[in-house]
Amino acid sequence: MAQEAPFKLPINLVLLDGVGAVLLALGLAEHFAGLDVLPTALSFEYRAYVLMAAGIVLMLPLLFFVLNWVRSRSEGRVLK
Repeated sequence: MAQEAPFKLPINLVLLDGVGAVLLALGLAEHFAGLDVLPTALSFEYRAYVLMAAGIVLMLPLLFFVLNWVRSRSEGRVLK
């Protein structure tokens, strides 16, 4: 009986996901609560939307990694 390889998340993808989550949270807080947490020197008209979009884009690589791992596991082979 062959042992399955353990699921390991790459640390760089976890860090990207964390930064993306922070940017998404800042954008959501700015859009819905009106909180200005960034300095006024960085202010522009659609800053909340840009923060949310950047956060989502930075979170996508980890999502794709997990989906690829699940797909390869269902096909019977595990990524190394």
